[in-house]
Amino acid sequence: MRFLIILLLSVCFACNYFQKTKLDSKALLDQELKTFKWDQVDQYPTFETCQADYNFEQNKRCFESTLIAHVSKVLNLETVKPILTKNDTLKIKFLVSKNGVLTIPKIGSQSFSEENINALTTILTKSLEELPLLFPAVKRSQQVQSEFQLPIILNLY
Repeated sequence: MRFLIILLLSVCFACNYFQKTKLDSKALLDQELKTFKWDQVDQYPTFETCQADYNFEQNKRCFESTLIAHVSKVLNLETVKPILTKNDTLKIKFLVSKNGVLTIPKIGSQSFSEENINALTTILTKSLEELPLLFPAVKRSQQVQSEFQLPIILNLY
């Protein structure tokens, strides 16, 4: 009889042990979104000329140096020099789509006219076709769109 009572009590109190807790998907999503850093990527956009085994910082430097070298080369062309008549800092905004397409949505300048900025944007946009193949940024194993700005300091003599 004692055995039966102990067994019955064990069964009654053990019911909670076998209950499964239901996970709230909305709470899990909210928690994940709070830890998600929207302004950072896991892998920077990469030109095919950059080595595949680079770490994040090396990859970022390779990408930026390739882009800066290209923009500097274009700004030194004889066809561009008449547009650049003043010392200034150009703030060139670049957009890399999740398909690896590089575009220039905006060039900021304090001393150049809108006409000169538009001409410069057209020339730089056309020159982007000469760059090596570009792979987009990666966030959580997904290709994502990224946007960044490079300041270019113009020192004209």
